[in-house]
Amino acid sequence: MTTVRLTAGQYLVVLGFLLVVVMNARPCESQDSLSCTPRQYLKYYAQKPGCRPQRVTIYGCYGRCHTSEVPRLLPPYKISDHDMCSYGETEQREIQLDDCDPGVDPTFGYIDAVSCVCEKCRSAFTYCQGI
Repeated sequence: MTTVRLTAGQYLVVLGFLLVVVMNARPCESQDSLSCTPRQYLKYYAQKPGCRPQRVTIYGCYGRCHTSEVPRLLPPYKISDHDMCSYGETEQREIQLDDCDPGVDPTFGYIDAVSCVCEKCRSAFTYCQGI
């Protein structure tokens, strides 16, 4: 095995290159690592009167978003900023249920997540637990 010897100039070039690579690397805790994205769920059962429940694959939003609480000396003693992983873009979907009584429309409609975003809870679309 041969040993490669670097001159002082070559050593500085390699060191400078490594410094540029390290400085441009993303930190581990970047916004991207929190990943609020659509995720497939298999636990949902479509039900409607006159039809037997049927397992449906749906996409919901799953992930983490940045949150913070800043203390204050006076009430309310903190300022909170809590974003949640929620629907960005949705798509209305329909399936035909397999096991329905005669005369019952087997069409079942539901909403699927196409994209997800970090945002404040909107009670018009989500149960916000008193937030």
